[in-house]
Amino acid sequence: MKISTLLALIIALPQLGLAQSDIESDYIKTLTLPNIFYSKSKAVYVMPPKQVFYGAVTGVSVRSDSHFISFIGDSSAHRTIPGHAEKNISALNIGPTQAIYTYHFRSGMLKKIMDVPAKILDCFFPEGSQELYLSFEQNDRIINLLISPETGQRRQFNPPQTELDWSYPRFIPNKNVVVYTDQDANENLVLHVLSLQNMGIRTFRFGKIQPYFVNSSASNLYVTIDRTHFEVNLLNGQLTEMPLDFKIQYQEPPYDVIPGEAVTIGDPSIFRQRWSNKPQSTTENLKPLIIARDGLDGKSTFDGKFVYYTDRSGLFLADLVDISIPDLTELAKETVKREAMSRAKQVGTGMIIYCADYDDHLPLANDWQASIHPYIKNSSLTNGFTYLMNGQNIIDIENITQTVIGMIETPFGTAIVRGDSSVIWKDRPKRVEGQSTLKF
Repeated sequence: MKISTLLALIIALPQLGLAQSDIESDYIKTLTLPNIFYSKSKAVYVMPPKQVFYGAVTGVSVRSDSHFISFIGDSSAHRTIPGHAEKNISALNIGPTQAIYTYHFRSGMLKKIMDVPAKILDCFFPEGSQELYLSFEQNDRIINLLISPETGQRRQFNPPQTELDWSYPRFIPNKNVVVYTDQDANENLVLHVLSLQNMGIRTFRFGKIQPYFVNSSASNLYVTIDRTHFEVNLLNGQLTEMPLDFKIQYQEPPYDVIPGEAVTIGDPSIFRQRWSNKPQSTTENLKPLIIARDGLDGKSTFDGKFVYYTDRSGLFLADLVDISIPDLTELAKETVKREAMSRAKQVGTGMIIYCADYDDHLPLANDWQASIHPYIKNSSLTNGFTYLMNGQNIIDIENITQTVIGMIETPFGTAIVRGDSSVIWKDRPKRVEGQSTLKF
């Protein structure tokens, strides 16, 4: 996307003052720009959202390659607010005409995969999988399907019989298996490994280990025993001890999206800082950006190119555009210049109107702001304005059109107000290598 296109989308900045740092990039990251949030060394522009589905939406899931998003939708229903904490089975069943949908990000194609009038138990893209997992109850039977969004092909499989009433399936796509955790009568851990290729089942038994100590990734299965991770060989059940510093790698999106009364997006560190005493950097503005009101759910894609959120009316998507700090500097420079010159012009005009009421005399320096406040629409316009006069009669000033009566300085340049209220802009000279100070 061209810089000029993004510049047209950015509206006026809030009040600006002179930054102390000579490094423009540090100053840029302290600004609050509309529709932009900062993440590490870059800025991200959130394009206007578009609604891709009208009706009730729940169970949204993003495929690991960020090509597809899936959801349960019912065009004849709507969700209620509040409902942000709904994570149970009832939250997946939203209406009598509910169906499974997928949306392809690149083409913008919305497709209905299948109608599901029965009770949906689960529906999501397992990490690393190209297929969508759907489990639902129909005629007292539980149906488990893997569905390809590209072709619509369905693979049905039956889970093994377990002692536990319900066992959460752990998909290992890189091994083409599903693992079910179980316990025998002696509370020993039992793992059932179901091959999705030939539907064969391998069963492995371990000691007294609770099922919640079993974790998985897209490639492997792990068991934690006495705070030590062991990798499980899915062919023979043997355990391999992992290093002490080993951590299971999970796929996470680059940005956090927090739904609620306001749906916000931002760098993950923003939300972690809320639970720690670590002070926020003074050179970075990592405040979250509000992208919607009253949202039920939301998340960014794993490639960081899209963000979705849902509300009671449906599903919304917005493009995320990365902007490098140098490009953002150019964007901000033009906006800062335009805003500073506009403020300078309004202050200068207020000065001229004041002179007309006070026998052509400019305000006194010791109280100039209060003097012109009645002549400007907003008293905050004088913030950051440097006034250079002190009650002079403008008739007595030679070459009034070239006389500077005040200015607004910014890190990019100076908006200069002359005696006739005209405004000119002077760019700030760039630092010359080896030069310790800047001269104007």
